[in-house]
Amino acid sequence: MSVDKSKNGQEVTKKYLSERVGKLLLDVDAMVDYVGETGKEMSQELIGALAELDCERGVLTTASVNGETCETEYSNLIKVHNLLLPLVAPATPASLQATERKGLGLFINNFSVNLILILTTFSLVALLVLYVGVKTELFKTATSAAWAKAANDWRPHLMILLAAMLGSGLYFLNVARGYILNRTFNPQYHLAYYIRYFMGVVSGVILGCFGPELIDFASEEGKNADELSTVVLALVGGFAAEAVLQILQRVGDTLLTLVRGSDKAVAEKKGEAARAEAGAAVAKAKGELAVKLQGISNNLDGENKQKINELIKKITP
Repeated sequence: MSVDKSKNGQEVTKKYLSERVGKLLLDVDAMVDYVGETGKEMSQELIGALAELDCERGVLTTASVNGETCETEYSNLIKVHNLLLPLVAPATPASLQATERKGLGLFINNFSVNLILILTTFSLVALLVLYVGVKTELFKTATSAAWAKAANDWRPHLMILLAAMLGSGLYFLNVARGYILNRTFNPQYHLAYYIRYFMGVVSGVILGCFGPELIDFASEEGKNADELSTVVLALVGGFAAEAVLQILQRVGDTLLTLVRGSDKAVAEKKGEAARAEAGAAVAKAKGELAVKLQGISNNLDGENKQKINELIKKITP
């Protein structure tokens, strides 16, 4: 690595080295903790390198731009890092740090998982409160008539939204649970986690609001969907967003078939057109042949002329 000898260059390079060394030290600490928790055996080479690294931490954290000052210590840090990687596989330093438990152990060191866990818990509690309020008629007895009427208007839509959030959150937590237990949860995919959660919520709302109509439109067995409550449909739609996408795809295919016609009908129309075209070509060829034979017949007499005339009658309609 080329080093800028200017004062500004030294400060930038020193900051870069400090950040890089600090990250590597955090990776090593996370992997050592994981190896100790899982009871994996360390080689003598790794034990010696770790002991040497612990004595060199002060030098590493104050490393200067003079490469010779920390070259040996930095090489030993890389060596320890590389020796630990096979021991923690398939986990990685990033996944180990992301799945470290925080607080009382209810959360991990990953914002996306914690946020979706909080949203799922909130949707569950809020949905239960609304459900109990409906069953016990709490809203009618504890509020005025005007507020009760307003609550009856928005409560079904809110319950659909909460059920969709609950279903989508349950799906995400069910998938993430295995990765968290194995300490292989990759925080680099946090945007994909948000997208899947949002897709689940949207799918749940769609199925909760339009589920019976969509299922009845997409399948002959959809009449039974009316017996399910919209809240249950929203919950299922949030959990199985892919199923809702398949239903929408089926509806789209059905509409396309209505506009364009089925593949069988299109094939039959093409076949009829081809047959008509072939028939016209054959009729044209027969007509041309008949004209030529008639010309030959005009120059003949007797038995030969009679035979050609009979042939002309056979090839002409």
